[in-house]
Amino acid sequence: MSPEETATVGAFLDSYSTLTLATQGPDGPWAATVFFAHDTALDLYFISSRATRHIRDLLANPEVAATVTTDLDDWESIRGLQIAARAEPIAPGERDAVTDLYLKKFPAVGRLLKAPQTDSEEKIAKGFAASEFFRLRPRTIRLVDNTQGFGHKLEFTLPH
Repeated sequence: MSPEETATVGAFLDSYSTLTLATQGPDGPWAATVFFAHDTALDLYFISSRATRHIRDLLANPEVAATVTTDLDDWESIRGLQIAARAEPIAPGERDAVTDLYLKKFPAVGRLLKAPQTDSEEKIAKGFAASEFFRLRPRTIRLVDNTQGFGHKLEFTLPH
């Protein structure tokens, strides 16, 4: 990808907070929505529990797909990313850096972690501490942008 293409995809990722992760496991295909942050290499990071179906699936089969988009009511406004990636847990030594990246995107979570105000916030803080971060290393990213014309797509291959 050129620096301009990376910037275009990065700006798109900056403007959204959730991705839908598609996995394949022993019980068949599955999709889960997770909050994410990304780095300058366009790797995507999310936090989850190993007890969830999507994490069990990706640990058994790390080849996943994901989409990043928003709900719209007309075809001409559709913009989104379709991603083919390899998923992996981050190394324990990466947690602080990935947490910083994540909390930069979600500062309200940082405030909640520092000083939970309610029982619900306390539960979220404990769940965050007990969960792990996972990384999606995109191999292919397709930007679908119907604002440029119906079916307009740009496809990028990443060096992962």
